Amino acid sequence: MEISSENISEPVMPTATPQSPSNQELPERSSKKTKRRRSELGTTSPIGSVSQVQDTPAENELLSPASAQWKTPDATPNQAWGRKDFNSTAYRDVDSDEESMDEEALDPCNPVIPITEEEKERIRRPWRKSLICKVLGRKVSYFYLLQRLQRMWKPESVFELIALDQDYFIAKFESLRDYEFAKYEGPWVILDHYLVVQEWEPNFDPSCNKTKKLLVWVRFPTLPVEYFEGKFVRKISRRVGRPVRVDFTTSLISKGMFARVCVEIDISKPLLSKFTLEEKVWPIEYEGIHLICFSCGLYGHR
Repeated sequence: MEISSENISEPVMPTATPQSPSNQELPERSSKKTKRRRSELGTTSPIGSVSQVQDTPAENELLSPASAQWKTPDATPNQAWGRKDFNSTAYRDVDSDEESMDEEALDPCNPVIPITEEEKERIRRPWRKSLICKVLGRKVSYFYLLQRLQRMWKPESVFELIALDQDYFIAKFESLRDYEFAKYEGPWVILDHYLVVQEWEPNFDPSCNKTKKLLVWVRFPTLPVEYFEGKFVRKISRRVGRPVRVDFTTSLISKGMFARVCVEIDISKPLLSKFTLEEKVWPIEYEGIHLICFSCGLYGHR
């Protein structure tokens, strides 16, 4: 009985049985295999992932865009920086325009007056049927020139004569026929001097204008009458300038003292004083042009 009481009073401690190394590694291997399987199931099975999301609504609310903890920014960093660059570029453009306007207005003594295309059309329209005139090489009074032009042109309607600087005038017509007659039926001679007639042009400045083209009568004195034939006279005239028309008496050969042709010449270039035909030199004369230096061929001095 004593032996049994001792066995009951003293607790029996379990003794650890020694395990072989293979038995110790067995639980570790089994646990690793189970973890690997779960991970493989989570990655390879999308159906399982969907079921997990459906089984956990709290996590779904936490990650959903509608939840309060998930907030979408108004603009991504790239969009925000791009918007900032665009605005800064626009501001730079506005600033550059304002700076250019400020630069133009830097000189208060010389302001720049802007003009639109509509304004140009409005203020230039009344001057379309106008001619710029000047008596070449001679100064004439306003009233004398007006009387002479009325006698030469014989206009159907009234035209205005406006005096400009540097002895220039503007003839402003109401009738298109009068305008074309004065423009194309020249050359016109006043006091044995040519009247230069040219189209009106915008921004005409008399102090800077230089007459280049001029319609003149050219004579070929002592030319034999057999050469008065129209085509051949024009052939000679092309050496002088651009032939416009042959004089009526020359075409009829009613007068054999000289052949006469209206030619457009460039008085800024040397003018011819002679030509050679059949091994003989023949002279050239210009009606109404008095200031020609035939040593250099230029108009303006002797």
